[in-house]
Amino acid sequence: MNLLFLSVTSTLLCVAIAFIFKYLSLLRWISGHAYVLSKRRESFSILELLDLFKNVKPFPISCQKGWKIDSYAHGHRIWFNFLTFPHNLNAPSIKVYAAFDRVKSSSQGFLQVLKDIGQSCEWKPGVISTSHIHTQALAKSSKPHRGIPSMAVQVDCVKEEMLNTGESRFGLQSFDSWYTENVVSTVSVESKRFWHREDNGVCWLLQMNEPLQTCEFYLIQPVQEIDHCLVSIVTWSRKTTRSSVNKASILLSSLEEYIALRRLKKTPLINITLPQDLSDSDIESSDSSPENESMKNSDSPGVFLHDSHTSSSIKAAACTDILKYSSILKYRSKSAHFSPLHAANTGSESSSDGHSAEQQPGALKKALQRSVSEGSALKGSQLLADDVEDVGLESKEHIYTEPPSDNVSEADLKLARYRTVSNQCAAEIMAEALRASNIDLELSPDQQAAASGGWQFSAFDKNIVVLKKLPRNSSTVQSYIGKGFVLAPPRTVWDAVRNPRTRFTYDDTLKKVDIIETLDNAMKIVYFYHESLHFLTKESCDMCILHGERQEGDKFILTYFSLEHDKCPSFPHVTRAKVLQSGWIIEPAKQDNQVYSIVTYIMQVDFGDSTDGSENLPFQEMISSAPLSIADLQQYLKPAVQMLRRKSLT
Repeated sequence: MNLLFLSVTSTLLCVAIAFIFKYLSLLRWISGHAYVLSKRRESFSILELLDLFKNVKPFPISCQKGWKIDSYAHGHRIWFNFLTFPHNLNAPSIKVYAAFDRVKSSSQGFLQVLKDIGQSCEWKPGVISTSHIHTQALAKSSKPHRGIPSMAVQVDCVKEEMLNTGESRFGLQSFDSWYTENVVSTVSVESKRFWHREDNGVCWLLQMNEPLQTCEFYLIQPVQEIDHCLVSIVTWSRKTTRSSVNKASILLSSLEEYIALRRLKKTPLINITLPQDLSDSDIESSDSSPENESMKNSDSPGVFLHDSHTSSSIKAAACTDILKYSSILKYRSKSAHFSPLHAANTGSESSSDGHSAEQQPGALKKALQRSVSEGSALKGSQLLADDVEDVGLESKEHIYTEPPSDNVSEADLKLARYRTVSNQCAAEIMAEALRASNIDLELSPDQQAAASGGWQFSAFDKNIVVLKKLPRNSSTVQSYIGKGFVLAPPRTVWDAVRNPRTRFTYDDTLKKVDIIETLDNAMKIVYFYHESLHFLTKESCDMCILHGERQEGDKFILTYFSLEHDKCPSFPHVTRAKVLQSGWIIEPAKQDNQVYSIVTYIMQVDFGDSTDGSENLPFQEMISSAPLSIADLQQYLKPAVQMLRRKSLT
């Protein structure tokens, strides 16, 4: 009887234990801790995880492969699954999370974004900087496919400087508000990466941090559309948190946005216009000083000298700026003692004789007088320019419509006509530069225009003085002059400017250059095509010009003038611009035993009248920024200057 009781009791106990084990296993599977009764592994290597993805084959992500939806975040479904290591019975299953979506990019291009650590800071959240530790290649990953050897699996180690999102209980940052507001805490994370492109075009990349036991697996599969691919991201972390659950969706959303916007063509922000009716308190609290802001508007800086409401500090700054701008315009004047290359931006000490800024307006009149000793080449050009204002192509027709001589060939006569136009153009731009240099910046804009043939101060930007010419009699000609220093010898600047193809480097609106005909070693016929963005619409214009080169003493002169040519036909929807007397003047400027260049850029272009009924003329924004090409030319010539300095030292 006792034996029967023991047998029944043991049987019931075994059944109860079996049910308990089954129930606990089910609960642990639901909570993501299945197979915990097996031996626990503390860490895995990147090769073990790569072998896991290879043998388990958890793709595509769907219910048929055992995936379940955990949540929805950042525009994607977040899936989870349990993956069991096939060759290690003692290893537990790991719970991974995944997200997938179609991305508008080729699989090869997407892989290039992933493996290029230089782009990680653009799309990967929390990454501040990246660097390579070392790079190597493993053995070939698979057998040859149809006689073509497989590519080797690429391996490297990267270090990512990431934001430290963990909060410290101890230390300065726990109680110092300044530390939390001004100090960005970071942590360095080193990871190993494997990536490869399979024979069928499928690409993958595995990145793992073995000390922290976190990994990311990217699978990129080509789809039917040529420029699309299916991207699946699987993440795993030893410590399961809400951020680790959403990590796959966050990475996928950030990558999609980066790829969609990285090649988006946008209109650049060139300037921010400040309100005109700022009060005195607003101006004083502004980050930019009134001395600097006042010189960048279209009003003459001399207005501040005669305004009774202007403070003494602003008048002193205006005097300094007037002297600086005038020294650029009148750099060869005998009475100009101000050094334009070392001009101070602010301060009350604006002269070398020690007088205060309050006494400068009266003394400036003598210092700003222009010397007329500009060379014998300007004597005739001054008389010519005084008689002819805003000369166009039509007023020059009588010069080259004379009947050909019997002793001169048509080609020689044509060349002589072009040379005559080029010489007259050179004389007129030198006369315009002379008139513009005589501007008295103490006067009002209207007085400046009356005394200089229409030129008046427009702006000072990037150390370039910009002048604008007022149109006469409803003329549509837009005329601008830019003058500034280039820290390079005149010959270096001349070699850069005289080559039409280098114009791309300092004119971002230029899209095409063609040398139609080379007349001789000093004249060419050149075609320019420009594009400009205006209110998200693209406008295009072109011009066919006579490109002339000449040297007057120590000056280099490059001239532009429009003409008609059989190989330069007009195109529909492209505005044909008429270039009047325009070009470059490059002169030497000595400073500190060095020879630099003073560069004058004159542009006089007629694009016709406005077609949309607006007050602004066509391409006004493009032509008004043309004088700033001098500053871009300075940036382009920096390597050349450094090379010349190295040669002089050796």
